[in-house]
Amino acid sequence: MFWIYTPYYWPPLIAGLVSLALAIYMRRWRPVSGDKVLFWLLLAITYWSFVHTLEVGAATLPSKLFLADIQYPAIVSLPVLWFVFVLRYSGWDRRPSRNQILALSVLPAITLLLLWTNPYHGLMRESVALDTTGPISVLVTDYGLWFWVHTAYSYLLLLGGTLVAMQMIFSATRPYIGQSLSLATATLFPLVGNTLFLLQVPPSPYVDTTLSGITLSCALIAWGMHRYGLMDIVPASRLAIIEGMKDGLLVLDLHGRVVDVNAAMLDILNVEAEDIIGESLAWVLPEIAIAKDRKERYADVIQGEGESLRIYEPSVTPLSGRSGRPAGHLIMLNDVTEQRQAEEAINRRNKRLAALNTIAASVSASLELDEVIDTIRQVLSDSLDIPCGALFLHNPAKERLELEKEWGLTAEMRAALSNYPIITTYSGAQWRGGLPGITGLPYYGACKKIARSSSVWCQIIGLPLVARGALQGMLQLFVRAPATFGEDDIAALGTLAQQTGTAIHNARLYGRLRSDARQLQALSRHLVEAQEAERRDIARELHDNVGQVLAALTFVLEYTKYLLPEPISTSLSEAQQRISELVEQVSEMSLLLRPAVLDELGLLAALRSLFSRYTAQTDIKVHFDADDPFIEPDLDIAVAIYRVAQEALNNVARHANVDEVDVTLHTDSYDVMLNVYDPGIGFDTQEMMADRQAGGLMNLRERIKALGGTLDIQSVPGDGTTLIVRLPVRQPEDGAT
Repeated sequence: MFWIYTPYYWPPLIAGLVSLALAIYMRRWRPVSGDKVLFWLLLAITYWSFVHTLEVGAATLPSKLFLADIQYPAIVSLPVLWFVFVLRYSGWDRRPSRNQILALSVLPAITLLLLWTNPYHGLMRESVALDTTGPISVLVTDYGLWFWVHTAYSYLLLLGGTLVAMQMIFSATRPYIGQSLSLATATLFPLVGNTLFLLQVPPSPYVDTTLSGITLSCALIAWGMHRYGLMDIVPASRLAIIEGMKDGLLVLDLHGRVVDVNAAMLDILNVEAEDIIGESLAWVLPEIAIAKDRKERYADVIQGEGESLRIYEPSVTPLSGRSGRPAGHLIMLNDVTEQRQAEEAINRRNKRLAALNTIAASVSASLELDEVIDTIRQVLSDSLDIPCGALFLHNPAKERLELEKEWGLTAEMRAALSNYPIITTYSGAQWRGGLPGITGLPYYGACKKIARSSSVWCQIIGLPLVARGALQGMLQLFVRAPATFGEDDIAALGTLAQQTGTAIHNARLYGRLRSDARQLQALSRHLVEAQEAERRDIARELHDNVGQVLAALTFVLEYTKYLLPEPISTSLSEAQQRISELVEQVSEMSLLLRPAVLDELGLLAALRSLFSRYTAQTDIKVHFDADDPFIEPDLDIAVAIYRVAQEALNNVARHANVDEVDVTLHTDSYDVMLNVYDPGIGFDTQEMMADRQAGGLMNLRERIKALGGTLDIQSVPGDGTTLIVRLPVRQPEDGAT
């Protein structure tokens, strides 16, 4: 083999060196989709370029023909490798199967076989000669039929890859447009160069313009790596990751314009890519744009309505370029519909539980019917967000349901719902069994007419309020849509209705008990008043009649005593003594029944008189302290205070074992308070109450209670006893509590 130096071998040699450098660089620092195919593609170019360099310097026909033949493994493989690489890079075929690659390689393999057996059939070269007339010797070849088949197939693969790259230009978004344009242009250079070589356009045949085009392609690929980040982020990765994402993705430039969008976002917004590419965020997603400008928390994005409603949680992430400078923003919408619906269901359940707890607490905390009804209304309107409703109470005497409390009703509805008979479409057993009537239609004509004339309330839920088998009332709840309440809501409302019925029943029982207690107190007061009136009458009778008769009898006996002899006068003196004692007993009995000084001079004078007689009878000194000036209470109150002091002093004399007792009387504009203290032996108040001792004081306690006052006994064994009575200065009117 004879080889000579010529400057024409530099173009292929440079192409080989550039492709080799790119192959090493790609293998070590650019591991991306399609990198192995591109590596073998660059090695094939390197091999072809180096062998062609040797062919350019060869001087004999056999050596040139041999070097030309051994270039063909690279020549036939380049179109296949390029086509597979472009498919992988673009994402059209990210993982071609082995069978697909073998199918693409069948025709190149046949080409190699026919090339190496060409002397027998001439399908690749019909004739070949060495032209030495030019600057260098070159092969002059008449190509056979299969060569043109091979050429057409190679062009087809190269053009196919070019078309894919061109399609990427029109469909790609930044930053992929520059990458796609680099690849498409790099494909065109070898095609143009090979066409010039086959047509023998100068500088052909002395320079293989195909390799010159390949050199330009390698240079363009190197420039694309530097300028557009070619092979840093490939479209195949974008299709595999971004387009496969379930979350919506939107890329904004520094001016807030949309430069990229994935399929999920297009589905969310129900638009095409060309409708929003280049548009501002304020037009595409105004709610996010407003929050972004105000630096507020991003609210959920809601798309659709009814069953097609979807809820998306937005996130906004700043993007930076290679230099670290801001490059735009990445907006993602994550579908959180199920999460939000679950949260809403939990919130509704918590509201229902809170409402039930509130009703249950109301049942135990208050027995006032008005308070219970107000609590029920507040729970329904505020806690359960029911905008309109009415609560009816059952009037068993009239067998009617009467409107007791409402909220959100129009004047027309209020007038129609004021009261109505129990609905005949529900049997008494159903009502009294507490079966909730749930329907999408109103229950009765008046409300039905109103509901038909209204475009707001389209469903009414009726809840009978039942307790212990008796109808207490009914709740009518007006809602805006038939789907407002689900089965769980209906069950919760049923439980709430049961608790409401119990609460109303208990409040009504308490009201009746309180009314009975008022009547009992009034009866007790009337009995006490009658007793005091009778005592006053008896005391007056004893003082005015019996006392006067006995006094007159004493005078008669005194006069007669001087008219009769000594033995008889002595007997009359004894009779006179007995009558005087009887007069004193009648006078004392009159004071005990009703001291006249109480009616004539008031409570203060009556107590002083009582304490004076008490000390004279028992030798127990009473230390009495009263306000000065003293506000005289009503007569019934004064009598009650007097009786308590009378009974307390009797108990001190019988049980306390003391020689003195302290009594204070205090009044103000509202109350009068009596305090009796003895430092005696004391007693256990609980034991006394259990054994029902001190019956007189217990009776007085009921009397004091009937007058609207309190009587409290404080005592400890060995530490004395204190009795405290508090009563209103003025007697409450009948029926007052």
